[in-house]
Formats: sequence, structure tokens, C-alpha cells
Amino acid sequence: AYEILTCDWSSDVCSSDLPVDGTAAAIRFECEGRCDGEIWPEPRGAHGFGYDPIFWFPPYGATFGEVDDARKEAVAHRGRAFRVFRDWLVSRPR
Repeated sequence: AYEILTCDWSSDVCSSDLPVDGTAAAIRFECEGRCDGEIWPEPRGAHGFGYDPIFWFPPYGATFGEVDDARKEAVAHRGRAFRVFRDWLVSRPR
């Protein structure tokens, strides 16, 4: 048996699946990352992709399109979810 890491970024859930003897895999761990903000009425900034230029993040007073990658990655939902998953993964017995 072996583990398969699956990440569904659209729902911000990461799970580690363990197939056993060809049976359906069981979800071993789920995590979620959130980044709350607002949709800005018009694009601002040239960084990022997708919704970044219209995703207003109040703590920064800017859209994600206006901040550099390091600042965005520090708070973005995917990074938060993956850091929770990483912490769980490294804390597991070997």
C-alpha cells in the first residue's frame, strides 16, 4: 500500500489517501485554507493571475494584483492549506 496526496485547490482541501488491497481509498486528512477579502470593482495591479487584480485584501489595503508574490503567498488560501497539510505530514510517525 502507498499514500497518494491529492489537493483539490478549487475547494482548498488537501487529503492523503491510502489505497488498501484495491478497495476505495479512505481520506486520512483534510485541511482548509481561507483568505477573506472583497471583490474590487475594477482591476488593480499587474501581479498574480486570475482574480488577483480584483481580490481586495483589507489587511494590506491592496488587491493581490498590487502586492508581490511573497506577501500574497504568506496569506493566500492555497498556501495556508498546504502549510497545515505540511505540518500534519511531518508530525506523523515514520
